[in-house]
Parts: sequence; structure tokens; C-alpha cells
Amino acid sequence: MNFLMVSVKRIFKIYVGMVFILVHAIFCLFFLIPDEEKEKPGKVGQVVEIERGSEKHIKLIHEWAYKGFAPAQYDLGACYEEGNGVTQDLTKAERWYRKAAQQGDELAIEALKRLQNEEAENKQ
Repeated sequence: MNFLMVSVKRIFKIYVGMVFILVHAIFCLFFLIPDEEKEKPGKVGQVVEIERGSEKHIKLIHEWAYKGFAPAQYDLGACYEEGNGVTQDLTKAERWYRKAAQQGDELAIEALKRLQNEEAENKQ
């Protein structure tokens, strides 16, 4: 009987330890996310809570675009196309749209087609 009680106590301690680890991991995932992650560009290609075209916005989307994040690549292309926060440059815009489009970003695919159609119309 004593052996059974010792075994139950050990199992209970292991269970409580596992629950603590799980709760701690969930807490860290949801509440201790670095600021860099919170400012990661979203699906629509804009950095959350940062004014589009601002110096901070341009810096962050450059960083994320160079890391290969397609929405940031699309957003950077849009900034270059519009001259929003950077000098307008359609060649750079097309390059960033193409990088995002190669990853399947729908907005980038549409923007790339639009730019290519505009170029074709201008040549005629």
C-alpha cells in the first residue's frame, strides 16, 4: 500500500510539472512576443499600427522583404510604385512585386500584371 501511495505522489508531481510547463509555454507564446514580431507585416502588406510610408514603416518592410516575407515584398513594391516614403522607381517596384509573386502573393501577382500592361501600353 505504501508503494502505491509513493507511486501516485510521483505521478501527481510529474503531472503538475507538465501542466506548469505547458501553461508557461502558452504564456510565453502569447504575452512575451518580441516587439519585432508584433510589427511584422500582415496579410494585406501593411505593418500594423505604423503609418504607411513613415521612416519606421520603410525600415521594417525593407527588413522583412529582404528576409523573404512576401507581403512585405509586395508592400515595398507598392511604396516604390507610389513613391510613398521612398523615391518613386518603377523598376524596383516591379522587382519587389515579382519576388512576392513568385511566392504566390495574390496582390503582387495582380500588381505585376498591371505594371506590365502599363509598360506595354506606354511602348505602343
